[in-house]
Amino acid sequence: MKQKMVAQSSCEADGTVSWAKVPWPKVFVGARSVKELENFFWDLDYYFRVIHSPKVKNVMLPTMYLANDAKLWWRTRTEDRPAIETWEEFIREL
Repeated sequence: MKQKMVAQSSCEADGTVSWAKVPWPKVFVGARSVKELENFFWDLDYYFRVIHSPKVKNVMLPTMYLANDAKLWWRTRTEDRPAIETWEEFIREL
């Protein structure tokens, strides 16, 4: 059985530390569905909040969750145009 990879997160509240295993978000394969795309963005945004990641300044991490047609889009998008540098730009372009 394949084990899901997880990220670990800690929360400090009143001097205590709590550890939780947070499942990684599902990959987006490029489905032409508004629902799938909106869920992908929501899942990533929520994941970043849970692991206490600062607002995404670049899009390196989110692009690791692209597969199939979506990954092909990203590869061709990065070759011949100005770089996408913010989360908001990434959402608008994708």
